[in-house]
Amino acid sequence: MATFRLATYNIHKFVGADGKWNPDRVVSVIHAIDAGVVAIQEFTIDASQSNPPSPKDFADASGYRVVEQKMRRRGGQTQYNLLLTRAEIRGAELLPLRVAGVEERGAIVAEIDGLRIAATHLGLTPGARRRQLAMLLNGMKYDNTPLVLMGDTNM
Repeated sequence: MATFRLATYNIHKFVGADGKWNPDRVVSVIHAIDAGVVAIQEFTIDASQSNPPSPKDFADASGYRVVEQKMRRRGGQTQYNLLLTRAEIRGAELLPLRVAGVEERGAIVAEIDGLRIAATHLGLTPGARRRQLAMLLNGMKYDNTPLVLMGDTNM
């Protein structure tokens, strides 16, 4: 098993603290982090923006392979969880973490360089998060592979 840095980054629809939409700035931050694996939350395709990046274009610009999980948001936006990695992806599955009455959530579970990595963005309420974590744990395969949980847990 190789040694590499893990990072998680909620990119908030590419909008920074200055209120400006700037995908290039997000790519620059990812380059600066220089992690081997990055879990991305709130990668949102907004048709009102000119030339919004696709998940693959974004990963290519950042220098990574990508596993993407597409979800629909209220208001019709398309939002993704992304798992970016420089290492080979040995397998991945997308787990829906749907809880009635809250926005759609999910998790990417991937085998990367001897690790099982679960990348997610959990719900806003404690009850939704508990149910989503239970679904995640119940939906994964278990063996002796070390597990890393990454993402925005909203806690």
